[in-house]
Amino acid sequence: MRKSSIHIKQVDLLPAARHNCREVVPEYVIDTAQKNECNRNTEEVFHYFNTLLGEAHANYRARTKQKIQTKKEKYIWEAVVNLTEEHSFHDVIELSKKLEKKYGWQVLQCSLHADEGYVDPLTDEKKYNYHAHLLFFMLSPRGIYMFKKRDFGKKQMSELQTFVAITLKMQRGKSKLKTQKVRLSHHQYRMVRQEIEEYERLIRGADVYHADLMKVLIEEKEKNRVLQKELEMLKKQVENHKSHEISDLSNDEKLGLTTIMPIL
Repeated sequence: MRKSSIHIKQVDLLPAARHNCREVVPEYVIDTAQKNECNRNTEEVFHYFNTLLGEAHANYRARTKQKIQTKKEKYIWEAVVNLTEEHSFHDVIELSKKLEKKYGWQVLQCSLHADEGYVDPLTDEKKYNYHAHLLFFMLSPRGIYMFKKRDFGKKQMSELQTFVAITLKMQRGKSKLKTQKVRLSHHQYRMVRQEIEEYERLIRGADVYHADLMKVLIEEKEKNRVLQKELEMLKKQVENHKSHEISDLSNDEKLGLTTIMPIL
């Protein structure tokens, strides 16, 4: 059973938005993007981002008479969420709304990806990695940064994992503190998959090699068996031939032959 998981990291707005709506198609997709869904294209995301940013700056200045102190690179975060084949885009939207309400993270973009995964080199079967991308603007309408580490530590992250599992009705994944697992990026995951596939090809090639070798050995053994039969037949023919020759000799000649060379 596929377990729930949510992983959040800082991203650059443009490449993330383009990836999510498939304006840029990665090389590692295994299917068409027809089953994918996305609520905003890149242009719409930028327009919405500028609207939220303008509102946050204006409200913060009105309250404090100062500029927002949070660095711009912290504004955009993205969550990657595990899904199953049964989940719909409606489930993704509902999750984004609940996260926005619970944590105050303003959602710029939601997308569901059903075109990524890998192809089993032994069976050629497609193994899909169903997941969602949620792009967040981490300033509140009042201009307050909503993802401070001191307010969102390990305990809160664990609570988030549980919240997502319950919302998506999935079995909760185990804590990485217990499993010691390391989350891989898309590029890292693909590199690992390619290495695994290469080893699987080598194993399959070895199996083919050994199968061919066994075939040759069996064929050679069969040839030897045939040759052995032919040799036995030749021996019998030689024995029969010698028996006929000896039977034509006189008794004295037979007696002399036996004293010189035994009959085979």
